[in-house]
Parts: sequence; structure tokens; C-alpha cells
Amino acid sequence: MKKLIALLLAAVMCFALCACGQSAAPAPAQEAAPAEEAAPAEAAAPAEKVTLTLMNIWCGADSKTTEWTRIINDFNAEYEGVYEIVVEDQPNYDDYELKMKALVASGDTPDLFTFKGQVLKDYSTSGQLMDLTAFLAKDEIASRFKPGTFNGLDFDGSIYCIPYETAYIPLMYNNKLLEAAGVEVPTSFDELYAAADKITASGVTPLTHVTGGNAWFSQLWFTYCLASVAGEHALELAYDSPEWIEAAELYKTLAPISEADLVGGGTQEANGLFFNEKTAIYVNGTWICGRIANEGVPGLADGLSIGGSLAYNGKNGGGMININQGYLGAARSDDPAHIAAVEAFFEFITRAEQVLPLSKSSGALFSVDYDESQLDPGLQTQILNAGKAASFTINTIQNSMSPQVWGAYLENIDALVLGEITAEQFCQALAAAAE
Repeated sequence: MKKLIALLLAAVMCFALCACGQSAAPAPAQEAAPAEEAAPAEAAAPAEKVTLTLMNIWCGADSKTTEWTRIINDFNAEYEGVYEIVVEDQPNYDDYELKMKALVASGDTPDLFTFKGQVLKDYSTSGQLMDLTAFLAKDEIASRFKPGTFNGLDFDGSIYCIPYETAYIPLMYNNKLLEAAGVEVPTSFDELYAAADKITASGVTPLTHVTGGNAWFSQLWFTYCLASVAGEHALELAYDSPEWIEAAELYKTLAPISEADLVGGGTQEANGLFFNEKTAIYVNGTWICGRIANEGVPGLADGLSIGGSLAYNGKNGGGMININQGYLGAARSDDPAHIAAVEAFFEFITRAEQVLPLSKSSGALFSVDYDESQLDPGLQTQILNAGKAASFTINTIQNSMSPQVWGAYLENIDALVLGEITAEQFCQALAAAAE
């Protein structure tokens, strides 16, 4: 069967070259041999195996590592001798993002890679990515995705990515720590401040919150402050609008109830504090469910309550962050065999039977329309149900910012927290970077 696939690929490649106006130099004319003396025709040589390099961030401590590795191995087995995925693991998220930006900018784009929504526009308009529009328009491919998956992803009528991992990013509360402090899950900022006083008195830090680690936790808390101030359309407002300034002021009030190394603290250290019940309130996405279960103290994953945005001045409570967390892209190529290999890989990883075990094992959610009722009861389904019941959903500020504005956020967020600049000055810096 594999030999037949290889023969068919060789024939398809030959036809494609001819169709593009390319042909081999004509052979010297020969006198036809008598029919009875004609040599038997030789079989066509099999096509050469196509090898693709995948820059792989789902490795190491990432909760998707085991099943994602299994998927890649299964692909290589199914297409043995035809296509092969060679993995280059990238365990440091921040370093990887910087590396990818440099590779795309220099024209050395990897064959296959993952990226976040913040660079979607820059990558899609770079001229370095493969146009996937025709592939995604195929009925058997388009029907695999949830409704609305591709809204807003086209640039000049073309789509250059596969939206793959999605996420709800809720507020998480450690019930045991809240009960020990004598408080309930807060639903407003006033209730949060009151609860924080009692949690602190019990010997626990209220919030998991740091500005380091590419400001991951910082921008999530800021997003929730903005959502509480301005609601679901907050990201449509100007950075120096009164609502953004008010949200920046609200964000500053979280500093006294956050962990000691708020300014510059690392993401992994912050995770460890919540996993080991040193902090009571946490914000992160569904992909972290597997790590909470595997790395947290026994019973942690089953002892969490899930919440959305906190009401502010009596409004905008119950919203939840909902994002496209991970996209897959491919380097632009004019080689039909290379394009076929990329499409075969994308076809394989978007099969529902591949995505379901990946989702179940990691806690992550995906844009592929697999049967979510098959997910195991627990934290993942608790978040999923809360997200579907949210009063509104909102993207993160990071995903909505250009790289220039995001750079201004990183440059100024510590100064805002430390009181070295005002909320208005902080927002003006964002607005200036957007010009």
C-alpha cells in the first residue's frame, strides 16, 4: 500500500510540473524498435520522502506533551516512507516567541510552527506563510471546525493559519483556603478586597500575580480589570480612553494583595505557589488543568471553584476570557510535494479522533468540533460549562495589541505597579505606541 502511495505521488508531481510549464529536456530521437523487440517499460521510481521540521512548543512540562507526541508518531507511521515530521522541541515559551519572530522576519520560517494570536496579523501579512485558504475550504476539512472558528482570520481574502488550541481563562479559587479564612468566592471587587484581608490574616497570599514571565499573569489580571470596567466591548476602546485609565487604576489595587515578588516574578514560580496552596486565587487557561492535577497538592483540581469577571460599580460581573490560544502555520512553498505534506499533516491533526484524547489528557480545548460530552468530569468540564454560561466573553489585551503596543505594556507595567507613573501616563504610553 505504501509503495502504491509513493507511486501515485510521483505521478501527481510529474503532472503538476507539466501543468506549470516545466518539462525535462527532450531525449534524442531514436528509431522505433520493432514491436517484438521492444524492451519492457520500467516502473516509475518512487517519490522521495518529504521531511518537515516542526518547531514544537508542546513539550516538556506542557500538559499536551504525551498525546501530542503520540499524534506525531502516529502520523509518521501512517505516512512512513512518504512524509515525516521531525520535531525541534522549544520548551521555553518566551524564548520561542522571540526566536519565531526573528525567523519569520529573516525569511527562515520553519516548515511547521505554532504561534499566538498577538502576531497573527504580522505573520499573515509577512509573505512568509503558506496560503491555506483552498485547503481549509474543502468540505471535508471546513466541516471539522466549530462554527465561527475562522471569523476575522482572513487577510486580503486569504487564511494563513490553522486555529487549533482554544481556551477559557477563568478565575480559580481554592475552596479549602477560602473556607479556612472564613470567606466565600467573591463576585465583586468589594468582596475581593474584604476576602483578601481575611485570607492574608490566615497566613496565605490572596492572589497569584506576577509581571515577569512575559507578563502573562499581569495581562490576564489587567484584562479582567478592563472587562469589569467596560464590559465585553472594552477592547474596542482607545488605550487612553477614560475606561482604560480607570482599569489601570483598578489594576493597581491588586498589588497589595498579590504575592511578594509581584514585580518581575516568574510564571513557573507563580504556578508553583498556587499548586502548593501558598496562594488562594489564580487565573489561567484550560490547558493548565492537567498540570494542576499532576503537579498540585492531592485533591487540588477537585477543590477549585470557577469564576468570571468581578462586578465593578454593580456592572460587568460574570464575563470570561475566551481566546484562540494556539495557531499552526507553515512556511510558504512552491513545491507541490512539500505543500501536499503540510496539508496531510494538518488533515491528520484535525481529525476528531486525534483531538479528543489530546483534549482529555491535557485539559486543553480545541477549535476542532470533537464530542466534548466525552470529556471526563472534573476541572476541565467545570471550566467549559462556566465559560459557556458566562455573561459575556472577551479576548485578552495581549492578543488584541500590536507587538508595538505590547512592547509598551511590558516596558511600563512595573512602573505602574510601583507607582512610578500614573494610570493615565501608562495608558498614554500604550496609545503612543499604537500610532
